[in-house]
Amino acid sequence: MFDTGNYYIKRRADGLWFTGFDADNTPRFGTENEAKPYATELEAAVQIEFLPGVPYIVRRE
Repeated sequence: MFDTGNYYIKRRADGLWFTGFDADNTPRFGTENEAKPYATELEAAVQIEFLPGVPYIVRRE
C-alpha cells in the first residue's frame, strides 16, 4: 500500500520547519505554515540526509 500522507521536516534545536533551499543550496527553516510538504515518509527521510542539525519527520493530517 502506498502512503500519500503529508510529511514535513522539523529541526529539534529550535522547532523550526524545513522550508526549502536558497539559490546557493543553503537550507531554510521557518514557520509551520511555510513548511515544505513531502508525499511520503521515505522522500522526507532522503532529504534529511542533506540538512544540518538533528531534524526529524513529522506527519500532519
